[in-house]
This record gives sequence, structure tokens and C-alpha cells, in this order.
Amino acid sequence: MTRTRKPRRRLAMLALLALGFGAGAGWAAQPEHLPVGSGLAPVADEAAVLVLAEQPSVLATADCVEQRSAEVVSGTGPGGPTDGPAAILAFHRGYFQDRSSATVREVVAEDAAVPPAVDIQRGIDITPVGTKYCVQITPGHLVGGGPVGVWEVALTVQYPGEQSRVLNQTVTTRYHAGRTLITAITKS
Repeated sequence: MTRTRKPRRRLAMLALLALGFGAGAGWAAQPEHLPVGSGLAPVADEAAVLVLAEQPSVLATADCVEQRSAEVVSGTGPGGPTDGPAAILAFHRGYFQDRSSATVREVVAEDAAVPPAVDIQRGIDITPVGTKYCVQITPGHLVGGGPVGVWEVALTVQYPGEQSRVLNQTVTTRYHAGRTLITAITKS
């Protein structure tokens, strides 16, 4: 049984990386702060660090901090389609805690450069149950002054009984019709 666990873990890590590689091309530009209230940036005073009222996941890594500031959003909160960081949190919570590609795809645009639900579910299914995670999001910038945001994400993943690893991603989001959805995830 031990012989099959490590290959499965490697496959699970490869599946996570495939989300980044197979998701499409990322945007290359210099990061800049978004205007407060744009729907893409976290709404917070630049000097303040807010502890989120959202319930963190029971699968948060030991050093995972739930916070939202002008410089960083981190944690495992449930998120949602309200802004870029919330959509990213919802995506990863759907993957690791809910283990549901349907939940993951709720915050992904239909035309996104992200694998289809069936492929995401395969990755979820080979990820060991109880895998801990933490998401750290550096607020990105607007593309062309419009409703597209680019975010740098450090995803910490810790399989049961193993050391944690950090996967770096670039996530692109788009605000449209009152919702912010993910349009691409690439390895960075």
C-alpha cells in the first residue's frame, strides 16, 4: 500500500500543477494597486489588516493566517464571486474542502482557460482526503483600465504526513454583471 501512496501524491501534485499549466496564457505586466471599490481589489484601509469574519477551513495549514489588507489577502475562507480574492478563495475551498468540481466551477467563467469540471474532479479525486492548504493572494492590477484583474497566488499544499509545498499561480479574473469570475490560472 505504501508503494501506491507516493505515486498517487505525485499525481495529485501534477494535477494541481496542470491547473496552472493547462489553464492558458497569463498576463505579463507590472503589478499596481487597484482603486478601492473597483470590485477587483480588497476594500481595506491601507494601514489596516482585517481579520476576516469568514470561517476558515478545517483544512488550513498550521501557519495559515486569515487576513485582508491592501497588500495581501490570505486564508481558507469560503469566498465567493464578490471580488478577485474572494473568487480565488472560493475556487480553492471548493477544491480542497468541498472536493467538488461543480463548486469550483461556480467561480469560473464559462469561457475560462481552466480545465473542464471533469478534469478538475479527476485532480480532486487523486488529491488525498485531509490535504491541508492555505491561499495567499497579492492584489493585482487592472488590464487596460477595465474589469480584468491579475493576481499572484501562493498556494501552500500539505498532504497528510508530509511537509508543505508552495505552488505559485497567476490568476486572472473578470468582473461582469455583478460577479467576479476566474478566467485563467497559470503557473508562475
